Amino acid sequence: MNESLLQMKTHPDVYVKIFQEAKSRRAHVGDGDVYWSLIPLYGVARCPYCDTVYTEKMDTYTLRQWIVWGADGFCIFRMKHKSHCSHLVYAQSFTNLHGIIPQTSDTELDGRGLSLTSEVPHVVPFLLESDLETHSVLHSLPICRIEGDQFVPRYTLSMVTMFAPDPEPVLTELGKWGADMESWRSLLTFPPRSDYEDWYDLEPSLFVGHSQIFT
Repeated sequence: MNESLLQMKTHPDVYVKIFQEAKSRRAHVGDGDVYWSLIPLYGVARCPYCDTVYTEKMDTYTLRQWIVWGADGFCIFRMKHKSHCSHLVYAQSFTNLHGIIPQTSDTELDGRGLSLTSEVPHVVPFLLESDLETHSVLHSLPICRIEGDQFVPRYTLSMVTMFAPDPEPVLTELGKWGADMESWRSLLTFPPRSDYEDWYDLEPSLFVGHSQIFT
């Protein structure tokens, strides 16, 4: 779970108060600078080609802000507060709940519930089998839930990022393969059932990411 990488820049009562205040104003908490000032900046992956670290601010305090709709492989958490090199092809997130059923509350989920993908990470195998050079990096972080007056690591966020020396041919190939779909990026969320096992066979294709903490 890489608990040693977990960053705490606030306390649960402060965190919850920000959400409650946003709710009273009928505002989205993610639009406020106060919220983002408390969100840690993490290293997601180190590029195998130029050694640049892909970083993002990610809310690892609770599941409340985690969604996949809109990410579309462009980011792990949110489009803002991220930095990466030109070799990045796509980024994917997967959240393992470890059998814990999240609760709707001011501390964990809003009334809309969860919008997550598979709990098990996957890759796009036909790219790895093509003549196009690509590398995928796997990294993980804990996501907490508030228990009492503490942030307690309960869930595991897995991140798969793909890099290429020249991303454009890779993106073109993805576009051809997903031409009959609304967007090829939907493949990142819903892999085809026909070669299901290949998508989840990570061993032949992944570097394990050793990412440092950024503050």
